[in-house]
Order: sequence, then structure tokens, then C-alpha cells
Amino acid sequence: MRAAGVEDRRWVSVAVASLVVLALGPMAGIAGAANPIVQENNLPGDSTWQEAVNADSYETNPPISGYASATSVRPGSRIAFHVDVPAPAHYRVEIVRLGWYGGAGGRLMTCIDGSKVDPSCIDDRASVTQPTAPRPDRFTGELDAGWRTTDELRVPASWVSGYYVAIFHLTTGNDSGQTNFAPFIVQAPVGDDAQILVQVPTNTWQAYNPWGGEDLYTSPQAIKVSFNRPYAHRLLFKWEYPLVRFLERHGYDVSYATDDDVDRDPSILLHHRLDIVAGHSEYWTMAMRDGWDAARDSGVNLAFMGANTGYWQVRYQDHYRTMVGYKQQLSDPVSNPELRTIMFRSLLYPMPECELVGGAFKLSTWLSSGSRNYTVTAAGAADPWFAGSGLKAGTVIPGIVGYEMDTLVPGCHVPPLTTLLHFSGGPVQIGGPPAVADATRYRACSGAEVFNAGSLQFSLALDSWRDPTLEPPNIPVAIPPNPQLEHVMTSAINDMLVSHVPHPGPPMICVPSPRFELSPAAPRVGQRIRFRSTATDPYGFIGGLRWRIGSRRARGAVVVRTFSRPGHYPVTLKAIDTSGASAVFERVITVRPATRHQVSR
Repeated sequence: MRAAGVEDRRWVSVAVASLVVLALGPMAGIAGAANPIVQENNLPGDSTWQEAVNADSYETNPPISGYASATSVRPGSRIAFHVDVPAPAHYRVEIVRLGWYGGAGGRLMTCIDGSKVDPSCIDDRASVTQPTAPRPDRFTGELDAGWRTTDELRVPASWVSGYYVAIFHLTTGNDSGQTNFAPFIVQAPVGDDAQILVQVPTNTWQAYNPWGGEDLYTSPQAIKVSFNRPYAHRLLFKWEYPLVRFLERHGYDVSYATDDDVDRDPSILLHHRLDIVAGHSEYWTMAMRDGWDAARDSGVNLAFMGANTGYWQVRYQDHYRTMVGYKQQLSDPVSNPELRTIMFRSLLYPMPECELVGGAFKLSTWLSSGSRNYTVTAAGAADPWFAGSGLKAGTVIPGIVGYEMDTLVPGCHVPPLTTLLHFSGGPVQIGGPPAVADATRYRACSGAEVFNAGSLQFSLALDSWRDPTLEPPNIPVAIPPNPQLEHVMTSAINDMLVSHVPHPGPPMICVPSPRFELSPAAPRVGQRIRFRSTATDPYGFIGGLRWRIGSRRARGAVVVRTFSRPGHYPVTLKAIDTSGASAVFERVITVRPATRHQVSR
């Protein structure tokens, strides 16, 4: 149970969420219609951007580097870039949108030279040497590069939502041809709501960014990390980019938003038929978690396409340019215990991620290297999503389990799960528990379908892209895509683009309806009275029944009692479903005196 006022706040958000969803009305068809994604990907792409991005170097002192002023931008708004070129040279900034584009995987949108737009991409400008970045703060580990703006772009209104990269390209000097890049997201225009929204895990990008010396994993470990610095990793190309290619290749009507976009306005999750979490979305804020809970409870379908989702709570400072993550409950000075930057499952009023996602990450579900295989379960083979895929119980899907995985959590308050794919192997550590992974689905009582891939590498089955700069054991580049599993996921997404809300109106309260009946209906003293539960539940599964009849307690679906005195007796039945939700039904029964016939006997 949550503290007084907390539960009320969350239910209010759910109620508002439902009204928003209902106001939207039906949306246009499924994949393949001439939506903005289809139109954009019909334009000619080119693969030359891959050479620039793949040549990106994360040296200690690269010849060129930079970062963006924001994680996302709306069409019509401005985004700035902060580029550093230590040696005299010329450079330009090339803007590329990532997608399918007939297999080219991206399209050069334009180039910029300072504040000048150069669609021909033939101009360049003299280099700018930025101040040496300060050392990380000795207490927090935070490092803000503090570079001044060198280039700026007003995003044209015609640009389609998506993953974009600004490629910083040296055009002259000893290091001519050297590149570096900074990713950013272009959101859809306000009110232009696609059928699918993909949440981009920009918080995790920053948590794992060691540029300047410290991140949330270095030793010493930072407790604050700044977005005002270049990225020293390629996380988006590991697990997110294959998913982007898959979605856009199939022509799904999709738009994109970052973690902080969702934190600013969680209601954006309510404007779509399907919300997707891409990649390694490990770091969430409370507003993000509440927003995803509200979306599910309002009937929006959810798909978690990685693993270890919503594991650590974080919060923002400095107008969303600093992320705070203490990871230790005692050291976080925040006064509100709900906002302590520890695991959601460890909060004062726990919010285990499995209650939303279905499964959860454990330390035993982590592989330091290599990959493992998923196996189709009997329930998976029989699931409607698998129809026509050719996958049967026992079929092995190679290489897509790792390096972090989710598994089932006994006792988690979640609706009954269907395990579609399963892996169980040797322990990660000698003497430890076996490594286990599960891909699952469940239906919330709101009607929302919730899918969890249970593995960070799941998207590798959906597209042939492999980051060529990474070699085994980090990312197994030899793993082939799996057309059969791709068939399953297109069936799953097409199903989740259809609303499964059972009826219009406010959201269903996901608790049981406890009731009971008596036999005999008019009991008397000395009779064996049979109390039988008739409790029902939106999920269809009652997990426990607890009785209080007079002053006596009991459990089970049927309880028998005999009363020695006439009178009025309160009877309380508490029904608990398999998600952990509960409700209480109270009724006073009247026990009449025994008949003369009963007394004489």
C-alpha cells in the first residue's frame, strides 16, 4: 500500500488518461498506409553516412567532437551544436535521418555552417577551439563541458519524426575526413499523433557515457551526469537502430520521443495505440513510470523491446541537462522518499518494474559476453501471434538472448503471464542460480496488451544491421535475422494497433468483486452453514480468499461453520487476485434459533 495521497494521485492520472484516450477516437489504418514514415522512406537514401558514423573515434583527444543542446526538438524549433576542433582546420555539420530508405538506412537531410543552411553540403567553416573541459566535480562526478554554440539549426516543419545524427566532419587539415557525431530526436509536431510512439532511452545513454572521466558506472562513480558533453559510446546502434529499421521498413505509423520528453509530459503516451520502449531503457523518473502505468490502465498497448526496463529511478536538474542517480538510499539527500534515486522495487512504497513490464532483471540474468538462444514454448507456439510463422514448440531462435535479460518474478503483482520464449542456462557465477530469460505477454484488465522481449538483443532478430565497430563477445555480429520471429512481431504489432478496451467509459478498476452465498440461505443455530465464495475478477484469476466470520478467521473458497447462539454475525470476505489487487465484501447474516425439532433431537 502506498502512502496516503500517493495512490489517489496516481488514480486521478489514470482517470484523466482514460478521458484523453476516449476523446481521440479511432485512428487510421495499420502499417502500409501513406503515413509520414512511408512517404519519408520512399525518398532516396544513401549509405555514405555509415562510413562517417562508423569512423567515429572515441579517442582521449579526438580531432573533432561535439554535442547537441537538447535530446529532442520539434519541427520549427531550433537546436544548437557545440563543436570542438583543437587544431586549425575546417569542418561542416551534416544532418542525417536514420531509417530504412530501401536498405540505405539513412538520408542526408542538409548541412549547416554556423547558422547557415547548406543543402548542397559543399561549404565548410573555420574550426573553433573550445575551452578545455573541467575535471569532474570531486563530490558528484559531474562534468559540464560548457562549450559555446558553434552551429545552429531551425528544424524545417517538413521533417518527419525520427532518430537524427549530426555528423561533425573535418574537411581540411591533417585529420581531414575524421568525424564524430551527436544523436538527437525530432519529435512529431504537437497534435500530430502517430499510431506508435517509441520512447528513446536517452537517460541510459547518459548513464553509460564516460566522456570526461566519470559516469554512473566508473570508479569513482558519478552521482550526477551532464548532457552537456559528447557521447563516448554507440549505444543507439547496438539495439535501437535495428528496431528503427524494422519499424520503418514495415511502414508503421511511428513517431519518437526521448525519456525527458515523457517526463515533461507523460500524457503524450496516451495519444497512441501502441507505446514502445526501445533498447536499454534502464533509467526512469517517477513521472515516466506513472505515465506508463497510466497508459496501460487506460487501454494503450505496450511493448518493451529490450530488457532491464525502468530499473533505477533518476531525476533531473538544470532544466533537464543534468541527471541525478545516487543509487544508494542513504546517500540521496532528497526529502521526498518517493524520489530517491534507488531501484523502483526498493522505494519506501515499492513499485517493482515487473508489475508493469511483466518480468524483471536480476543479477543472475546478465551475461558478460556472448549470447544465448531463445526456445519457443508450447504456450508461445499456440499463441495467435505465432500463427503462420512456422515456429513450433521447441524451435530454437539463436543468439538473441543477452547480455541483460528479464525473467519471471514469483509473487509479482501482475496479471497472468503467457511465456512465449524461454531460455535457461548455466549460472553467470560459479555456484550461482541459473541464467534465465523470458519473453512474455499479458492482458491488463483495461484491455491493454503488454509485451516484454526479455532480452536486450531481441531486436537483432528483426533486422540484419550489426554495428561493424563492435566485435564478439560484445555484440555477436554473425547472428542472422530471423524471418519467423519477424513474422511474429509484425502480427503482434498489428494486433496491438487495435484497441482492446472492453467498453467505453472510465478505466476499469482492476480489483476483484468479492461475493459469497450461504447454504442454507436462512441458517439456524446448530446447523452446518456452508459459506461459498462467488468472487470474480477482471483477470479471471482469484489468488486468495480470506474470511472473518464473527470472530473467527478462515481461508479458502468454501468455509463451514456452526453457530451455538442466535444473533446477527458480521461476515467479511477479502478476495485477492493474482496481480495482488484486493477488495473486501461485508455482510451481516442472521442466525435464527433452532426449531423445536432440532432441539428435541
